[in-house]
Amino acid sequence: MNLKIWQKILLIVSLPVIFEIVFVATLAALLLQTEQLSDQFENSKSALLRYHVAEEALLQGFFQFITVDTRAANDYSKEFDYLIEKLRFYERSISNTFGMRVEIRDAFEEVPELFNNAAKMIDKFKVIFKQPPSMRRDLVKEQEPEILGMMLVIKPLSDRIARGERQMQMSAPTELLSKRSSVIATTIVGLVISLIISCGAAYLLFRNIAKRLQIIEANAHNVALGKELLPALKDQDEIGQLDAALHEAADLISDAKKKEFAILEQSIDVLCSLDRRLRIVDIGESVYKSWKQSADELIGRSILTLVPEQERTRLTTLLLEGMSTEKEFEFESQLKTGLGNVRDILWKMNWSQNDRIFYCVAHDVTERRALARQKQQLISVAGHDLRTPLTSVSSTFSLITEGARGELSPQAQKELIKASQSVERLMELVRDLLDMEKLDAGKMVLDFKSVSALDVCTIAVDSLSTLAAKMNVKIQAPWQDALMLGDERRLVQILINFLSNAVKFSPRGGTVTVAIRDGDDFVELSVADQGPGIPATDRELIFEKFHQSKSITSTAPIKSTGLGLAIAKVLTEGHNGTIGVESEVGKGTRFFVRIPTFRDDYSSMESEEDS
Repeated sequence: MNLKIWQKILLIVSLPVIFEIVFVATLAALLLQTEQLSDQFENSKSALLRYHVAEEALLQGFFQFITVDTRAANDYSKEFDYLIEKLRFYERSISNTFGMRVEIRDAFEEVPELFNNAAKMIDKFKVIFKQPPSMRRDLVKEQEPEILGMMLVIKPLSDRIARGERQMQMSAPTELLSKRSSVIATTIVGLVISLIISCGAAYLLFRNIAKRLQIIEANAHNVALGKELLPALKDQDEIGQLDAALHEAADLISDAKKKEFAILEQSIDVLCSLDRRLRIVDIGESVYKSWKQSADELIGRSILTLVPEQERTRLTTLLLEGMSTEKEFEFESQLKTGLGNVRDILWKMNWSQNDRIFYCVAHDVTERRALARQKQQLISVAGHDLRTPLTSVSSTFSLITEGARGELSPQAQKELIKASQSVERLMELVRDLLDMEKLDAGKMVLDFKSVSALDVCTIAVDSLSTLAAKMNVKIQAPWQDALMLGDERRLVQILINFLSNAVKFSPRGGTVTVAIRDGDDFVELSVADQGPGIPATDRELIFEKFHQSKSITSTAPIKSTGLGLAIAKVLTEGHNGTIGVESEVGKGTRFFVRIPTFRDDYSSMESEEDS
């Protein structure tokens, strides 16, 4: 049957419920029978008691009638009326008693007739005693045979009632005990059967539902581990549908893994895992393309055997530090391939505390590093080779412009000024390229000391004052001060980059505001202009090399190299600071840099080092 889970549960639960209903009904019937039997016993005893009382009163009335002094003038009408009323009361009481035992009810069949006849006879006694005393004796003599006959009737009836009473006294307790035993036995048997049915229902529930849920749990665990699933359930209920969904998911995951492995096999990156002893536990088959060694040759080897000896200590330190955190980290090292040559490898690693394994991605950056070295070499050579002739050309242009070589026509003067400006831009580009080359190579050394933020701003503002006056832009300098920990010359260079951009892109008559803000653990230097602003799409890349916002550079009166902000970013990071930009198109831009605050303990440390 393709029943739903709720239907199966209802069916299983209904079995003990139905039994409980039948059991309670049976037990109630037994209790009712026992109560009825007990009531019959009590009613029979009550009826017997009333009969015996009536019989005693009747016999006393007969005895009184026979033994009374017939010559006395007493009137016994009241006594006879009372006796008649008493007999009729007990006769009605016995006749109206229901639920008597059979033997007592059969014995009482002649009692109403007896009591009626006795009442009639007493009525005659009543009439006799209303007669004169002289006549009573003869009348009483006449009634003696009738009284004797009545007593002869009472005797067998009393014997029959006595036998019924003895029979009831003997059988009623036994029957009551039997009924009560039946109730107890039925209760015990019902409880046992109820327990068996409940256990059976629980077993069926476990077998039909709980056991299948265990299979579902096992299959879910196998899906997570990538293991083979248990056979699919044949049921079509919700659990069966869930199991089918798990099998379908497992098939999809398996297909996805196959595609993933197919892609990874073609990848130039090498995926591998290392244990806590830095031994290779697993590695992708693509390793042969990059490292010229097969996976079977590498599994079980320490990664330290693949790097040059001078790299091993540094690599070991990096990996041991990486074990203390589960965050991803990366570094570069050299690696010896199977052919004996050395490659530059960029490692990305993540230590799993649960699996006690490093998960690694090794990317070959040999060609990239070679190209970077060639680029740096080219920039260095070009910068040094260009700086000397450009300086000479610039000096010559300055002399000619000043008239050292004779008077020039206005047109020639104008053309010479343009040429001089072009040489200046070219020299600025060379200086920026040389600075960037030093920063990339790590050759630039920063002289950290206590620096006045106001001094930095003043020097930068003075350096740009001529350009600002020429562009008709006002620079509003700050008045407050704060101490920073940094290299004053490089901080001035950062602020000059900010100011030069602000002046270039400010409208005629605009204002550039330089501000200082003293934070809790940093000092913020900011430059805000009233220019066109930078679109949100350009802000993320504004500090990259050679990047300029196309929407505003076209309107700038003075062109720039596109390296100033990139240099400012690298210098800021060298100060352990942060750099950022805030802008709204059409309202202006605010560049800021935050440098760590100079604290007194820095000066004490410097004093200790000097001593």
